Formats: sequence, C-alpha cells, structure tokens
Amino acid sequence: MLLPINLHNAIQQHDDKADVSITFPPSGDCILRLAILPNKVQHLAMKLFGLNVEMDGPLRYVLSDKGRKSIPQPALLEQGMETHVVSEMFGFQIQQGIESSSIRRKETRQGLLTLTACGEIELSNNSAECANLYITTGTDVGITVYSQLFE
Repeated sequence: MLLPINLHNAIQQHDDKADVSITFPPSGDCILRLAILPNKVQHLAMKLFGLNVEMDGPLRYVLSDKGRKSIPQPALLEQGMETHVVSEMFGFQIQQGIESSSIRRKETRQGLLTLTACGEIELSNNSAECANLYITTGTDVGITVYSQLFE
C-alpha cells in the first residue's frame, strides 16, 4: 500500500477508487491531491497544519488560540505543513518525494525546517464537503506514485 492505512482510510472513495489526482505543472515537481472525508478533516488539519477546525452544524471554520473564527468564504487555503509528521502521515516514499521537490530544497537552503509549503489544505465552509489536501513532490516520485495509483 502506497499510503499508511490511517491516511488511506481518510480519502474519499468513488466506485471503489480513491478520489486522488496528480498534476505535473510546467514549473516542474508534481502535485498530489487527496480528497479528505469530512469526518477526517479536523484530525488531519490539526496533525498536519496545527489548525483547530471546528464545525457548527453545516458551517466549518478555523478557531484560533485566542478564540477568533476564520470562516472560509467559500474556501480557505492553508499552506505550511508541519515537517515532523510527514513520514508518519504519508510514509517514506512520499516523504522522500517532498524532500526532493524544488520547493523543499529551496526551503532547506533557506533554513526553513519546521514547516513546508509542500503541503496545503483547502477547507470549504461546508462541513459536509471533503477537504482537498495538496502535496508537492519531486517529479521522479510523482511519476512513481502515478504508476502505482493509475496504471
């Protein structure tokens, strides 16, 4: 299995296929998109981004430490994934892919070690909708992941 079981079980399924896509932008690297089930969003947002995602009926929002609410209108994109949980959450192959991306190499050269722009989460204000988790990897790992998922 490409992804650890906890992450695998958090991905939306359609006709027994994971709601996952991979794009190869002209700038290089690879972007992996995972649709995260609504009932798994709070846990993953906290674990990966340190975000306290709350729900009030149909409304999803982010609550700050001081009690401020950030309400997606209609969506919020949070960038800056915690690096210390990458291997645990995504497995060794995806971790290596993140490390090989041009974004992460630049961050490492600049001494940015605790967070990475290689991880983003897009949250809808609708608590019944999936969140999109975007992971940027190097092209070589992206091609390997693509072949494991789609060929």
